[in-house]
Amino acid sequence: MVYDGCQSWETAFIVQAYCSTDLVNEFSQTLTKAHEFIKKSQVLENHPDYEAYYRHRSKGSWTLSTADNGWCVSDCTAEALKVNAY
Repeated sequence: MVYDGCQSWETAFIVQAYCSTDLVNEFSQTLTKAHEFIKKSQVLENHPDYEAYYRHRSKGSWTLSTADNGWCVSDCTAEALKVNAY
């Protein structure tokens, strides 16, 4: 099973592109769905025993792909936070 991709990363940039144009009203349904996806992609729990595996806390962050990935990425978190501010 392959679970990795770049869905969160790409969705954040797509939303930012729409918001920088006059297309926000025309694509409001698309932007609403994208916002829901970004919210669902947030990591809600730390990896069990993350310290034993020398991992950082990931709760509250975003990954490159989806929350199932579990590996937080600071750039993806920053872009997702910017999208949530729109």
